[in-house]
Amino acid sequence: MTWGGVLIESSLLGQIYAVPERPSTKFYAHRKWVDGISTEEWLADLDGYELDRFLHRYLTCYGPATLADFKHWSGLPNYAFINAFRRIEDCLDRFDVDGKVYYYPEGHMDFAKCDVMPQVKLLGKFDPLFVSFADKGWLADTRYEKEIWRAAGQIEAVVLVDGEIRGTWRYAIKGETIRFTCYAFGRISVKDRKRIAAEAERLALFLGKQLQEVVYV
Repeated sequence: MTWGGVLIESSLLGQIYAVPERPSTKFYAHRKWVDGISTEEWLADLDGYELDRFLHRYLTCYGPATLADFKHWSGLPNYAFINAFRRIEDCLDRFDVDGKVYYYPEGHMDFAKCDVMPQVKLLGKFDPLFVSFADKGWLADTRYEKEIWRAAGQIEAVVLVDGEIRGTWRYAIKGETIRFTCYAFGRISVKDRKRIAAEAERLALFLGKQLQEVVYV
């Protein structure tokens, strides 16, 4: 399947709808129909609080986050969502870090459970963690930002060890085997390499392949 094929198919099936390129476009419906409802009926059913729910869902999934993060993720200018924010502000909790205000739904976080779990994760390309925030400083050392967020909007797959980004990774499949290459940002201990290999083994099993090796460069 060519790149973007899943999105093309979903659009043709009416399951997702394209975002208009021009900010002046107020409404958009695929082929003028949405789930068999005419455009006129669809517009009549809008209640004016769509952005409220949209913003609240973002903060539920990705919060705590700043309004700058939501702007980055949604592509919307401030004036498009500031009134929605004011309407839901009373049901949000907040805290400040370095002069930035982070919001999340009231009662949504349990700070007693915020410790990083000791584990290894091989996060895929374009993982939501790396596309949802404007400020990336808390995610990765600035020295390695260009290794993760590449040209042409590419976001690399990342090796996460105990909550810390240790490098990026790629894979190559040949027949029934799969080979992983880790582009480490620094030295990775023998112990952590064994843990990464175990996670690679699980991923290979999920893909129905046999792990050939994990190579570090």
